[in-house]
Amino acid sequence: MRSSSRSLASALRRRAALRSSGAFSTIAIAFVLLALTVPMVVIAEATLVSARQASGNALGQENLRAVDGAMSDVISEIRLGPGAARAGGGCQGDPLASTANFDREQSRPSQGDFAIQVRCSTQKMNDAGRVLDLEAYVGSTKLGESRVRYVDMLGANPEPGFEMLVCDWQLGKDIEPLAECPNVSAGP
Repeated sequence: MRSSSRSLASALRRRAALRSSGAFSTIAIAFVLLALTVPMVVIAEATLVSARQASGNALGQENLRAVDGAMSDVISEIRLGPGAARAGGGCQGDPLASTANFDREQSRPSQGDFAIQVRCSTQKMNDAGRVLDLEAYVGSTKLGESRVRYVDMLGANPEPGFEMLVCDWQLGKDIEPLAECPNVSAGP
């Protein structure tokens, strides 16, 4: 009986040792999983934040390209407008006005239509040409501004938009005062 009680005690000790090593290995596996999960969560969150930032930047750049396109379109339209070059004109309109608003719907691939209003005002005008300021607004936010000089004479003959010089062109929300244009003079 003694040997059987020794073998029973020995078996119980082995079983207890196995249980304690099993508990230790379970705790060790839990710590290893925790140590691997925390960095994975941090990396996943950083990736999501970066993707949102990149998406926001891309959409903002798309908006600025739409404003840039609208201002270019209006500048070309004003340049070749025969009535705008007459004395007292400057920006298009009937009757001719020194200020005018141009509504431009722009289609952006990722965001749909975008309503832009380009406001034109005459800064200087003489018989040889005109200097115009243009401001692009989306709602009440100014996102673009430019100053353009047109020479409307070819020698002694009237020729609307014969020469064009973009003196300053700014896009974005941090717009500073526009640079001055050189004097308007008659073309060659």
